[in-house]
Formats: sequence, C-alpha cells, structure tokens
Amino acid sequence: MIPPQYIVPPLIFVVGAAIIASVTLATRWGCRKRRMALAAWAQKEGLYFSPERDDLMVNQFSDLKCFDHGRDRYAENVISGAWQGYGIQAFDYHFTSGYGRTETDHAFPALVVGAPARLKPLFIRPAGFRDKVAQTMGTEDIQFESAEFNRKFVVHAPDRKWAYDVLHPRAMELLLQTPSLAIEFSERSVIASRDGCFKVQDFAQALALVVGLLDLLPNYVMQQEVVGGDAS
Repeated sequence: MIPPQYIVPPLIFVVGAAIIASVTLATRWGCRKRRMALAAWAQKEGLYFSPERDDLMVNQFSDLKCFDHGRDRYAENVISGAWQGYGIQAFDYHFTSGYGRTETDHAFPALVVGAPARLKPLFIRPAGFRDKVAQTMGTEDIQFESAEFNRKFVVHAPDRKWAYDVLHPRAMELLLQTPSLAIEFSERSVIASRDGCFKVQDFAQALALVVGLLDLLPNYVMQQEVVGGDAS
C-alpha cells in the first residue's frame, strides 16, 4: 500500500490544476459571450464592432488625461460609428504600469463621444473613485448647491465658472441617475469610464448619459466655434 503522504501532494496538484482549468474555461466563455452580446448590440444600433486589438486608436484621444498613464496601451472590443448625430467609440482600454516585480496590467471600459463644439477641461468622478486623473487637474474640488451631488461626486475644472454653467440642475440630476461613472470633458470629446467591466447595458447607459450631457450644454457653449470649422 502506498503511504498517504505520497498520495496527498499529487492529489492536491491534480485538484488545483482542475480548478485553474475550470476557471480559465469559464473566463474564456464569459469573454466570448460578452463579445457576442456587444456585436449584437452594435449591429442593432447600426454601429461597427471589432474584437481585434487596436494599438493606434487611443492615440487620437491624446487630449484625454485618462489615457496618459502607462505603456503598451491598446483598445479591443471596439464599437464605433454614429449615434443620434454623434460620433462614438466604445472599447476596453488596456495598459501596463511598473516594471519587473511591480509590473501590472490594467484595463477599464471607456466610451468616447465626439463634442459638437469646442469644450473646456472638466473632470467629474464618483466620490471614492480611485483614479490619478483628478490629481493631474491641479485644482481644488468644486462645490455645488446640491448637497446630494457634492456627496456623490468630486468635480475638478481649471475654469470654475464654465463648470458651474455646464453642471446646472438638470445636468446634475442626470449624473445622479448613473453615479458610478466618471466623466471627463476635453476640447474635442467627452469620455465615460469606470473600474470593472461594462456589459451591454452599461455601454448603453454610458452612451445615454454622455449624449444627454451634451444635449444639455448651454446655448453659449453651442454657439462657440464648432469642432473642425466655424459655427457661422
């Protein structure tokens, strides 16, 4: 008879390997199901979907600070096209930070919508949202008349008056309906992102939020120079 001490270690190894294999298969199947769901949603909305890795796409968003970090940056599961008159790009963004033992891979979902007019920098993040972008704005938090909004969001902007004009009561109410998303305005676009993973309904919710905020921009903003041309 084989002593128990010679049986248990191999048995633990086999069980551990089986668990790892099961988790890997479940993860791959989950990713495949998500890609299929994203492709179906994109087709339904008249958008284009590509699951392939794109190393160049994020270069066009150099004015968005959330893409400033790390190296080996790329997008995958890209959804692009026009939606209600706005150009959109939704994707899973990946980058690497650190080197050697501290090297870490990061990923977060993002939705970028092209701006109808030239905007100004503005960053709105959920309270407690772990992101270095807020630190790069170089400005103090901006407080608003809504106590609930102040509890749930932290706002940074070099131009405080512009932030107050954009985040009027209707815009704040819209943000309070989806308090988990971080929003960044740049000159040419607006991005919604968050930690974790977007399901189809999350992309749809983020799209509705960003387009809703753009539709609620004050008239004076819309009368500024249109991106790529003159408003007149």
